Amino acid sequence: MLTVIALDENTTISQLKKQVEAFRDERKWTDLDTPRSLAISIVLEAAELLEHFQWDNQTPVLGKVADELADVITYCLGFSITMKIDISNAVAKKLHQNAVKYPVQ
Repeated sequence: MLTVIALDENTTISQLKKQVEAFRDERKWTDLDTPRSLAISIVLEAAELLEHFQWDNQTPVLGKVADELADVITYCLGFSITMKIDISNAVAKKLHQNAVKYPVQ
């Protein structure tokens, strides 16, 4: 049974990854989670997120935008599980690289 944990301040990346894994495993979708299929899914869901901002006069509906963002993040978490990527380490490393590349003026 999947337990829903809310609130960014109280939820770790590890907890989210466990939720994604449990969801996938309960449905026996493990074989479907290949790096290629997950990378494609990330891009497709990101495009669905972008649709909400397609037109200049468009006012995005927060709930729908949140749903699409959740899809993107869920696939990113699944990708990190499949590829055995430590997200915290990857983000910290990339922020450092960007800080060197784009120093504060």
